[in-house]
Amino acid sequence: MRAPRDPAPPLPPPLDALFRALAHAGRPVALPAAAAEPAAACWVQGEAGRRRDGAQIRFHLLVGGDGQILQVRFEAFAGPQLLAVIEGLSGQLEGRNLRDGLPGSPQDWLDGFQLPAERLGPLLVVEDALCVAVGQALRVLGLQGVAPA
Repeated sequence: MRAPRDPAPPLPPPLDALFRALAHAGRPVALPAAAAEPAAACWVQGEAGRRRDGAQIRFHLLVGGDGQILQVRFEAFAGPQLLAVIEGLSGQLEGRNLRDGLPGSPQDWLDGFQLPAERLGPLLVVEDALCVAVGQALRVLGLQGVAPA
């Protein structure tokens, strides 16, 4: 008989609220009505990490022709802390322009979400997945030469 696993420590209130919501989790279903014009918006995705290493993240970004991120969805194999951070970042990405770059760095996210230092590695996986998605969006929109701020 296996010993019961220790329960995971509770998440701090801000992360707990994000984890309970996970409003951006799941695959995209279709273009929203506001972006129904095919030339006006497109979905791109970026993926990084491996399940066997503890975190696999896939971001789906709906990007308008002007480079604005209209909607964010994600699929992730990760623990509750990382899922909550991904949810928080997804909310920060919506409405940003690709040219504005990412909303901070993994170190900023570590500090801002008050995570322990050992969570930096998984946050680098999140950054990698976002960079792949943003890079794909820049290519699709023909903005490869435009460096994010």
